Amino acid sequence: MPSSAFSGARMGLVAMLVAITILSQFFRVSNGVIGPEVMRELAMSPQALGFAGAAFFVALALMQIPVGLLFDRLGPWRTVAWLSLFTVAGALLNAAADSAGALFLARFITGVGCAASFMGAVLAGCLLVYLGVADSRPSRGNGSGRAECC
Repeated sequence: MPSSAFSGARMGLVAMLVAITILSQFFRVSNGVIGPEVMRELAMSPQALGFAGAAFFVALALMQIPVGLLFDRLGPWRTVAWLSLFTVAGALLNAAADSAGALFLARFITGVGCAASFMGAVLAGCLLVYLGVADSRPSRGNGSGRAECC
C-alpha cells in the first residue's frame, strides 16, 4: 500500500506553513490598519512608523539568498521550521514593543522569520501535489520511484 501524500506528519508541516504564511501576510499589511493606534501608543511620527514597517520588508529582501541556500542545504521543511522561531520571537517582541526602536527591531526579526514562508508554502504545495500524483501511479518495478527531495 503506497504511503499517502497527506499523512499526519506532512499535514502538520503544511498547517505550520499555512499559519506562518498567514502571520507573514498580517505583518505585511498590519501597519495600514493599526498604524494610528501604534503611533499614539508609542508616540511615533508617521515617518517612524513607516521606517518600522520597512524593516520587515528589508529583512525579507536581505534573507532571500540565504533562504535559498538554506533550502538547498537543509531542505525547505527544516529551513521554515527554524526560521519560524524568529517569526514567533519577532511577533512577541512586536507585542511587547514600548518604543519605536523596539518596534523596528521586532519587525526586522519577524521579517527574517517570514522570509522562507512564501516559497516554503509554494514548494510544499507543489510537493504535495507531486507526491499525491506519484502515490496514485502504479509502480513500474524498475527502480524509478519518486525522488525524496525533502
